Amino acid sequence: MNFLTKIRQSLFIEQNVSVLSLTVLFVLIAFFSWYPILPIYLRELGANDFQVGFSYTLLALSYTLMQRAN
Repeated sequence: MNFLTKIRQSLFIEQNVSVLSLTVLFVLIAFFSWYPILPIYLRELGANDFQVGFSYTLLALSYTLMQRAN
């Protein structure tokens, strides 16, 4: 066994990658599952078309800024 294989086995990298991938999958599902429902909710709160569009613009802008900040 070479050195990298020993490190990989000792750190359980394959298992860590699969757990991390599943965690990211669940976070993305939770984040984007309410995305199509947001206009309906905003309409029930009394928002017009401009306000619904503006809320999506702010959502996309904040998401972009947080991606750029890192």
